[in-house]
Amino acid sequence: VGLDEEFAENIEVYPNPFAEGLTVYLENPSLNGAKMTVFDIKGRLMEEMMIQQSKISLNTAAWPKGIYLISIQKDSTFSYQKVVKE
Repeated sequence: VGLDEEFAENIEVYPNPFAEGLTVYLENPSLNGAKMTVFDIKGRLMEEMMIQQSKISLNTAAWPKGIYLISIQKDSTFSYQKVVKE
């Protein structure tokens, strides 16, 4: 299990900070089938899905303002991105 810088470089999350929506873009097609989870700063699960496409749009309108952690896991490799809702 580990963090892989090359793995992380293939993932874009924007805009950051965000308001009503958030986009996750995966440059590497081999990330299809990876698991994406989003947690708030208190560790509550906000979103969980298996990635089936390179561009994912999340509707965040109901999420409270704060800091969120996006985790993408493929096999034993993880990438984490911190985002802020204003």
